[in-house]
Amino acid sequence: EEYYYSNTAYILLGYLVERLSNQSFEDYCMDNIFNPLSMHNTSFFVEDLNPNHLAVPYMWLHRIYLPVPYYEYHCRTPCGGLNTNLEDLSHFLIAHMNGGIYNGYTLLNSSTIDTMLQVYKYVPSEPLHDWGLIWFRTILNNLPMWGHTGGWAAGTNSSLQGHPAE
Repeated sequence: EEYYYSNTAYILLGYLVERLSNQSFEDYCMDNIFNPLSMHNTSFFVEDLNPNHLAVPYMWLHRIYLPVPYYEYHCRTPCGGLNTNLEDLSHFLIAHMNGGIYNGYTLLNSSTIDTMLQVYKYVPSEPLHDWGLIWFRTILNNLPMWGHTGGWAAGTNSSLQGHPAE
């Protein structure tokens, strides 16, 4: 009856992954998502990444952008804290756009992708968003684009969107 976005729900999903897999969420993602999708510049731990490959975060202050020192933000949960780059993230999106398959590896069954991309909730207070499972749909240039956005620490923001057929 009501719509409430909840980061806590994503934390709960991560906890379920840990209980069902008998692995930490981070290890599960590394073994079942990042490594198989060739996401070699992706980690919940900044110290695992090459600092030369990290984007410089900026903060808008007094009408100018100021660089913010990169620091370890101790939020390593499914609702935030993942560090990646454009190439790695594109592998994840390509898998979703290819019915769950990337480079011969099946990340998800195509029926799971179809279930995720069904509109389950129209939110009148967010007229540009229709919600599926984890993904939301927006309309861009008359095409339905599915994705998710995020932002956590100062100087960071992300948006991943794709059209399943394009």
